[in-house]
Amino acid sequence: MEQDFVCIPLCTVHFTLFVTRRYTEQFGVPTTEKEWSKHRLIDFFDDTKDVGLLEGWLGLGYQFAFASNSNGTVSEFIRHGGGIGILPAYAALMDQDVLMVLPEKNFSMKLFLSFDRAAAKKVVVKTTIELLRSTVFDAEPMPWFAPDFHRPAADWPSIYNRALKRAAADIRVANAVRGIRLVGNR
Repeated sequence: MEQDFVCIPLCTVHFTLFVTRRYTEQFGVPTTEKEWSKHRLIDFFDDTKDVGLLEGWLGLGYQFAFASNSNGTVSEFIRHGGGIGILPAYAALMDQDVLMVLPEKNFSMKLFLSFDRAAAKKVVVKTTIELLRSTVFDAEPMPWFAPDFHRPAADWPSIYNRALKRAAADIRVANAVRGIRLVGNR
């Protein structure tokens, strides 16, 4: 049986360099690319490339203090003061101790959703696709998913909290449509 897949864009995820306040208090903040060699750099490697994301993006030939093929590990290493590395711009929402470094250095990646066209006719799949597009990755209320890069702003936490409340309501509606009742969700 041949499948007919559809691929749709969900949002744009923007990445930039982050560091913790604790790291900057101890080592300072690089203000130019020439200062990179004085800092502990954290890189992410995937299995398909010979160079890490940070090295390939910035063309740095420096020794990295830490590199991993796990996004979660890299993120935690940065969050715990291990050095400077790439995180999604919305990382500023997750931890107030994380600071953006050299915001003019940023890049973007489109996030896509792929699904079987026939499966999308099912209510469960159709509802999930709509929930992802209109709630989870909606760039209109959430500037961190917009096509253009936006620097983290003071109002992002309140925007995020409103989005969470809206998402909770949308999920309750979606579950009602699908006939699902979550424990504790009355």
